[in-house]
Order: sequence, then structure tokens, then C-alpha cells
Amino acid sequence: LAIFDAATGEAVVHLPLPLRPDHVCMKPDGGQLFLTGEGQDAVVLVYPYRTEVAQTSLTGRGPGAMGVCESPDFLFVANPLA
Repeated sequence: LAIFDAATGEAVVHLPLPLRPDHVCMKPDGGQLFLTGEGQDAVVLVYPYRTEVAQTSLTGRGPGAMGVCESPDFLFVANPLA
């Protein structure tokens, strides 16, 4: 995952991921980015403003598309293979 400076177009950081980012979901405030995809049955949590991968959580077999709810603060993950 590459994070770029929007003003300059220069790469800030390249973060290694344990999976291919096929599905991407971001909280409305932009503070958390969630990724799922081929390579691991997990959701990867990225803090884009800190430029860090915060955690990787196993989520069952083949997690896919995601959606975020603000109140209550939930992440919904579709799991078509389960």
C-alpha cells in the first residue's frame, strides 16, 4: 500500500500488506482504512494519517466487501464463502 502526499505527488511511505487489497472501505472521517482480499482470510486496519498498519484480524473464510456504521461504531464484512 502506497501513501502519497496530495500536494506534491510524492510517496510518503510504502506499507507491506499480508493480502492483495481487493476490497477497500474507509471510515467517513478518513481515520481508518479497512482492506480485505486474496492472500489471507483477514481484515487489515490501516491508519492513513499515521502511515501505519495497525492490525490484521482473522475474520473467517474469504472476507469480501465491507461497510462502516458510525453509530454504533461497527464494521460489517460480507463473507460470501461462509
